[in-house]
Amino acid sequence: MSRLISRFEVRPIQKQTDATTFAPERGGLAAGEGDAKEKGQAKVYLDLIVKMIPAEVVTVYTFAIKLVPMIAQKSAESKTVIGTVTTGWTTLQVVVAWCLFVVSLILTPIALWLEQDEPPGPNWNRTVKVRLILATLAFPLWAYATSGEYLPGLSYNNALALILIAVYAVVAGIIARLVAPKKTA
Repeated sequence: MSRLISRFEVRPIQKQTDATTFAPERGGLAAGEGDAKEKGQAKVYLDLIVKMIPAEVVTVYTFAIKLVPMIAQKSAESKTVIGTVTTGWTTLQVVVAWCLFVVSLILTPIALWLEQDEPPGPNWNRTVKVRLILATLAFPLWAYATSGEYLPGLSYNNALALILIAVYAVVAGIIARLVAPKKTA
């Protein structure tokens, strides 16, 4: 199954000159926006992180989290829709967004455990467990970087997201090498 990296939509905005331009709605460098060099660096780190997470979890989360703003509640008194994207998040939207996040986080190690082959030897058991933990920790960072604006209660900052992703990619790589069994001749 292929890995997904979210493409971020742009929305038209009006400048003072009344010329319609396009500004990013969200994402910034974490979404691969910016000049070519910055885009490439951001994409490399996102690719490293997303490869740790099962494709099924990435696909379901990416699809479902973008539908959360479309959830609306009807007001009991006026029978009108309340809590649209322009008026703010409803309680139902907040609960669904966070439940989706938690379920995806829980599914990450389960899906990896089910997909993996038998370790080649008993000395690999610790390595497999550590790598499951590293992948599970990668999910919240990836989710924040690609869809942090859909998680109410978090202050989303695309530069912070990219910094977290870059640091985690390097640290996780070092940890994975440290726990791997040493080659014997």
